[in-house]
Amino acid sequence: MEYFEDFRKWNSIEDAEHFYRKAGDALEWMQFTGLHDKNGKEIYEGDIVKTLIYEKCSIHEIKAGKLLMSKNGGEYSEATFVGFGVEDSDVNEYLFSPGTTIEIIGNIHENPELLKADEAKNG
Repeated sequence: MEYFEDFRKWNSIEDAEHFYRKAGDALEWMQFTGLHDKNGKEIYEGDIVKTLIYEKCSIHEIKAGKLLMSKNGGEYSEATFVGFGVEDSDVNEYLFSPGTTIEIIGNIHENPELLKADEAKNG
C-alpha cells in the first residue's frame, strides 16, 4: 500500500508492501476519513473496524458515499447523509461520537474473512 495525501491506493495484483504501477494494473483508491482509531491509526475507506457502542461490540467496513443514519427524536426515522460510515444505520448515529471506541482490525483487501465471520456469528 502507498499513501498520498489523504488517500491510500491498493493494487490488487502486486503485493501491498511492494507496490509499483504498471500499465493496466487495477487500482482502488481509499480515502482517509480524517479520523483515527483508539490506537491513533488513520481510518480509511475500506478498513474493517471493531466498534464498541454502549457495550455492544460489532464489526463493520468503513464506506464512503450516500448512507443512512437513524434519527432518534420522537419517532424513529432514517436520514440520508453523504460521508463515511457503515451499512448499519443505527451504528452510523454513534459511529464517530466521543463515547464510541473504534479499532481497525484489518481491511477489505487483506482480511475479507473478518466481515464474513461476523455475519455468520450475528446471522
